Order: sequence, then structure tokens, then C-alpha cells
Amino acid sequence: MKLTVKQEKFAQNLFTGMKQSEAYLEAGYSCKSRGTIRSAACRLATNVNVRRRIAQLLEKSESAKVLSVQKRRERLSEIARTDITQFVKQSTDGSWVVGSDSTNSAAIEEINCRTEYNENGTNRTVHTIIKLLDKIRAIDLLNRMERLYEPDNEPPSADAANKNNIIIHVIDAGGGNTTKT
Repeated sequence: MKLTVKQEKFAQNLFTGMKQSEAYLEAGYSCKSRGTIRSAACRLATNVNVRRRIAQLLEKSESAKVLSVQKRRERLSEIARTDITQFVKQSTDGSWVVGSDSTNSAAIEEINCRTEYNENGTNRTVHTIIKLLDKIRAIDLLNRMERLYEPDNEPPSADAANKNNIIIHVIDAGGGNTTKT
């Protein structure tokens, strides 16, 4: 039997980890007292179709091809915590060297390298640009997953947040490394 819109939302809310009463209210149901809310939410949580839907959601989330809610949170947290210094390090002569054993590679959006040679072809310059994913956007998505925003208090648009890209320009000139930012 097909779930109603409210039942579907209730099942999804329970799946994300909400308490039954909270999931019940968030799905659009209303009751006059806390006790009535608790008993109605408990009754709905034991509904065969709701339980079946939660099982389907769990099955989908446990698939090897789909990131679980927890893995998505971890990935977004990794992006939010990553700093460019995890991918470049300063050598003893003060120049910057690209390369790190950082495990936060999920935070990298783009790496571009270009090699140029001087007019007689003897000296080379390697230009490397490392662009990280937007930390603010990652934090925004985490906040949305945790339902920290009130409907009337939405955060700034993604277009405004995307203006915060970090680009490090690393230049390797004939074996020595320097950085321009």
C-alpha cells in the first residue's frame, strides 16, 4: 500500500535519526498535547507500511554504491576542515612544494599543471594551481542535513557562497619551488 505524503515524510524523518515525536510534527501532523503526539507518533512508527519504507531507505543507504548519511557527513566535514597547507609544504629554502600525504583529497576540486620553458629550452617552470571545494558550502550542507535552519531563516544563496574559492599558484622553476597566491 502506498504511503501518504505525511507518512513518507515521517518515515524519512525517522530514517535521518529524528525522534518519533519530532518526526511526527516535522511531517506535518498536529496534536493538542505532548502525550497525544507521543502516542500517535509511536502508533505511526509501528505501521507496517512505514516500517517497510524505513527498511527500504536503510537498504538503499547500505548499498556499496551509495554513501550512507554518516559517510556524507564525514565527507562534508572533511571538506570544511581542510586547509591548503595540507597539500603544500614549505621547504628549507622558504619555497613551497606541492605534494602531501594528506588523506583529505576529497576537498580538492581541481588541480591544473602547466610547464613552460625559456626561449632556449633549458630552464623549465611548472605552474600548479590547486583549487579546494568551497568550505562555506560544505558547512551549509551539513547544517541543512542537521536541520539547523528555520524555514524563515535560510542561509545566503549558493552563488554568494561560491565566491570563496581558494587558489594557490605554485611555480617550480628548474627544480626550485616557489609560490604565488
